[in-house]
Amino acid sequence: MAHRTWRTVRRVVISAIVVVAVFLGTGWIYEWNAERIHRHHNDFGADGIIAKARERLLERGSDRLVVLVHGFGASPMTMAPIFDAFADNTDADLWAPLLAYHGRTLERFAAFDADAIRADLADRMAARMKNYDEVVVIGHSFGGALVTDLVAQGTIPESATVLLLAPAIDIIANTRTTALELEAFRVWSAYCDIVEFGCKTPNPKRNDRKAVEEIYAQAIFFFIVPDAVLQLFDYADAVAPSVDGIDRAVAIVMAKDDGEVDFDGTRAMCGRLADCRFFGLEAGGHAPMFGATAETLNALLLRLADDPTAGCDGLSCAVAPHKDARGPGSAAPAVRSARAQSEEDVPWL
Repeated sequence: MAHRTWRTVRRVVISAIVVVAVFLGTGWIYEWNAERIHRHHNDFGADGIIAKARERLLERGSDRLVVLVHGFGASPMTMAPIFDAFADNTDADLWAPLLAYHGRTLERFAAFDADAIRADLADRMAARMKNYDEVVVIGHSFGGALVTDLVAQGTIPESATVLLLAPAIDIIANTRTTALELEAFRVWSAYCDIVEFGCKTPNPKRNDRKAVEEIYAQAIFFFIVPDAVLQLFDYADAVAPSVDGIDRAVAIVMAKDDGEVDFDGTRAMCGRLADCRFFGLEAGGHAPMFGATAETLNALLLRLADDPTAGCDGLSCAVAPHKDARGPGSAAPAVRSARAQSEEDVPWL
């Protein structure tokens, strides 16, 4: 009897080991193939940077600098439509830096460190901005969150004009459910492109065919990187409490149909600030610099760069009231947080 019991236990243990080995082995193969695909489809330079992801710089001897900071998993190519609009319509010098950890291998992006990215950007911006009398900083998505953080810390000069394009602070996918899904998936693999699991990147969420084509053309990563996404959520949670202390002029621009950052939450955040103006575009998703909305967005950004007090006259946008209608002393709404809330499941990014 004891012998039979031992044999049964041994079979169960061996079966469990085989199942775990297969589980981990298939995950390893999936990771290896993802890294292979990424290297195969991108042209890497000797420094490990993808050719189309390199920083963009236009120096014309101007005393004015426009800085364009791209978003999460993106590159300066994402900001190219805005870059070109300023190049064609102003005499300003233009700089679109590549953020640290971005535009490189999947392995490098998986090591994502938001604090290190912010510190690196701050140092590079300080070195470049010191040569100019006038500075305009435009940050999109995660780049907008970085710029917001630097503004809150007092790192960006008070004289600089700050324009935030859908800053990734109130991220729609930043829920406990999504975080748990990401945590569970990364046990198997560091990357995911299984659409049925919500792993679709880029994910334009647009009906504008031209915009979709342009968004895919500038994409660097076609895999979700759970570790990086979780770091992004943590960074948004860390930045959110400091935002209300910003007492200098900023402007936020975003589309009403943004599928990544919460429109109403971001508008409310702007309303709580001492001097924030909120511009709502009629459409454009999370990347209104592409497709049919690009002309409106560029016209608005050019206008605000020249005059931060300008309005939407003649453009398809609307300006929210200067201050939150609830008035001073009203309680701020709860901050969306992957660690603090349980919400309805949403696609990852």
